[in-house]
Amino acid sequence: MWFDTQALDAATCYTDLFPNSVIGSVTRYPAGHPERSEDDALTVGFTLLGQQPVALNGAPQFPHSEAVSFMVSCDTQEELDSAWDSLIADGGEES
Repeated sequence: MWFDTQALDAATCYTDLFPNSVIGSVTRYPAGHPERSEDDALTVGFTLLGQQPVALNGAPQFPHSEAVSFMVSCDTQEELDSAWDSLIADGGEES
């Protein structure tokens, strides 16, 4: 999952939303990087619904897109509605 600067925020959002999901590892940019601080996340590895995606703060050359999809199984309509509402809250968009 390619981001400019939002990889850790995105991983945190997803792991907060879905049970049994956690952030595993965060690598940082090296000291002396011309555009990023060594406090900035470079990659974020996390477990999401049993899968292990990696989010990358790669820079703005490739804008965020809908190139990644997650399939989420829900037992009830209420569970589905809750997940959907959480994903589009705070500026998320239906597409």
